[in-house]
Amino acid sequence: MLNISPHYNILHDRHNLKLDKAMKREMRKCSQYYQMIIRLAQEVESSFTHIILVQVLIVIFIMVSCLYMMSSLVITSGNFFAEVNFVIAILIQITVYCWFGNEMTLASADICAGIYDNNWLSASEGFKRTMLIQMIRSNRMTYITIGKFSPVTLLTLASILRGSYSYFALLTNLKQ
Repeated sequence: MLNISPHYNILHDRHNLKLDKAMKREMRKCSQYYQMIIRLAQEVESSFTHIILVQVLIVIFIMVSCLYMMSSLVITSGNFFAEVNFVIAILIQITVYCWFGNEMTLASADICAGIYDNNWLSASEGFKRTMLIQMIRSNRMTYITIGKFSPVTLLTLASILRGSYSYFALLTNLKQ
């Protein structure tokens, strides 16, 4: 009976070795996929950062212009509702950029936690080191910027709206 127990240990070690190899293989796949996502985000950033900057500046200008025109129109006039519709369309346009930019930033922040939530307690030291390196790599958030100045997030959307209103208030004060 004493001769049987070492065989169970060998089977257990073989199982752990297979599990460790499978975990390393999956971590390698995830790491390559993450690297591909980072490259894609960098390509999107380099392609669209200046376009988004121009679009944000135009949105601010249009918002201020529309608000200024709306302040001098009668609320029941057709022109007032046309301006309101135009402002809503512009807001939706910039909100789409900021919403999805924010979602991308939040998703990139969750990667480190996703790696940590892995079944790593019973893993080998080599896998734990690989996991730690991947966690350190993924600790930096990925985001798209507006002209390399500010990340495209919902916080930036709020800043754009505050800035538009501030310019509108300045124009109305200069008018009086």
